Amino acid sequence: MAFDDTQPTDNTKIRDLGVVIRPNFVAIETGDSSFEPEKVNLLNRTTATVPIDPVAIATSYIMYSKEDSSGDPQLYGIDPNSNIMQFTGIAPSLATNGYVFLPGNLLLQWFSFTVKNDDNNNFPIAFAASPYAITGSEVTNNATDFDFVKPIILSATEFKTILLKATGSAQTTPKACTFFAIGQAQT
Repeated sequence: MAFDDTQPTDNTKIRDLGVVIRPNFVAIETGDSSFEPEKVNLLNRTTATVPIDPVAIATSYIMYSKEDSSGDPQLYGIDPNSNIMQFTGIAPSLATNGYVFLPGNLLLQWFSFTVKNDDNNNFPIAFAASPYAITGSEVTNNATDFDFVKPIILSATEFKTILLKATGSAQTTPKACTFFAIGQAQT
């Protein structure tokens, strides 16, 4: 059925429409070429993906889809300040060494491994920029053998660990430590 842009008229009351609006609805629903813009098909739609992030528009929030590195379509949004938020494809890993992506492009990650004093270490997942914060603690079962770990952010991919004994001197023995880091995720 062809779309008739003369129906309903501006002064037509809904109770007086009868069957006039039905052909227009069918034309919209099926994506009939007589309806402009075309391809607003509400049935059997295909995703129109965007290869790159669109440009922000003042006073508008744009929702769009683009493929992730695996080729799967993901839903994103961009606000007037060009902040991009990913809504789909961000399942958390709730393992001992895990992570979670939060709306607003925030990445939380926690991980444990053995570190040395004054040693550079890599984040399990690289951040988009230097993370906002990282904290660490020694994993120990002996309270009398307590040491301090001070992680220092070096970049989006790397941090340094400083190990100190309770006395304040450098700890030369590698220690099992656990870390928590928060920062902006890559898009």
